[in-house]
Amino acid sequence: MPESSVPQFTPGKTPKWHVKQSKYAHVNKMLPTRMLCVGASGSGKGVFITSSLLDMWRDCFERIIVFSPTAYIDNQWDELRRYMGDKLGQDDSDEKTRGFY
Repeated sequence: MPESSVPQFTPGKTPKWHVKQSKYAHVNKMLPTRMLCVGASGSGKGVFITSSLLDMWRDCFERIIVFSPTAYIDNQWDELRRYMGDKLGQDDSDEKTRGFY
């Protein structure tokens, strides 16, 4: 097959964004990001997520959204919920600023 019949894919031009990064050098330039944590019950997913958001990426986000079946029954999420309310102005009773689902 001739080379000219192969489509060429090139990314379009996009704006450069400045995104606040972690205070820790070993995870700098990781943001923006999306995270999916999957593991067995009791494997430490919640601990990893809350520790990452409250320490490693503290003050890097304007809004945090957590999807977890234990979001309202596991007290592991309480400190993160307080941070989201106090620092980010998120309110679980308000559908527009809700952070836990």
